[in-house]
Amino acid sequence: MKKYLLSFLLMISLASRAQIGLQNQYHFNYLALNPALAGENGPFTIKGIVGNQFNGNLRFNQLSHVLVLDGQLYNKTGLAFQSSSDNYGNSSGNNFSLSLSKGAELGDFRLKGGINAGLAILPTYALVSSSPRTSFNAGLGIFMSYYGAFLGVSKPSLYVSKNDFSVKEPFYLNAGYTSEGDENFVTYNANVLWAGMDGRNNFDFNLKLWFNKRLALAGSYRINKIFDYYTKQKSFIPSAEYKFTEDLSLGLAYNTNTLQYSTAPGTSNPNFRMNGIFQFYLKYNRADRKGDSWYYDKF
Repeated sequence: MKKYLLSFLLMISLASRAQIGLQNQYHFNYLALNPALAGENGPFTIKGIVGNQFNGNLRFNQLSHVLVLDGQLYNKTGLAFQSSSDNYGNSSGNNFSLSLSKGAELGDFRLKGGINAGLAILPTYALVSSSPRTSFNAGLGIFMSYYGAFLGVSKPSLYVSKNDFSVKEPFYLNAGYTSEGDENFVTYNANVLWAGMDGRNNFDFNLKLWFNKRLALAGSYRINKIFDYYTKQKSFIPSAEYKFTEDLSLGLAYNTNTLQYSTAPGTSNPNFRMNGIFQFYLKYNRADRKGDSWYYDKF
């Protein structure tokens, strides 16, 4: 009984840092970090990301999903919808949000601001009887660039409704450089993501190489000191993305950084025996057009 109680308390800890899948898979979806990037995928884009674990028994267990509908309105205005769910061990939760952005040019300097608002369906637990609760959250972000250099500052959950313990996200600062000139055979995006929360800091070092705008190879080296539900403080996530047609891109990533409860009791549940997470990515972009996007195919 004591072991199950400890396991339940760990689920509470996971709930206090919700949106695990949304944050963990941001290398396929930077909109998860900054609402100012709404509309930067093109005139109309659908993205789907699924996180699955594989335990060597030819059975994948879905842990998370992210669905993004992103589009442009007019005059550098973007609107995006995000849905995400997490199903870890004996807890599950869902999040829904809308992001609205607006951009302006000052000579060669580009500035975008964005706001987001959403609902979090607080996790339900299989170990005890519980009923889901709903929480409101809102945040904002800015993203600026000068030629290839860029800087983003955001807080996706700046406001969280009271009596809530589920939605808690860091303050993000993302700085880097993207190569200029789409006519080059090789283009790249090199950036550093800093996150701060509760007096602790994370640093992620990201590099993405595009070959002929068709094949992308990327890596994300992450130093984690904020999220205590991971088993490692340092991890590396390799990923690849390939544009199969004018409209369709597919991607794959693998994260070896498992969660703390992978050694928890309840071995009948395969989610407790996690070896790593495969992240499958699908993107549909109508006619491969960037519209008025400044950062199309840059992230």
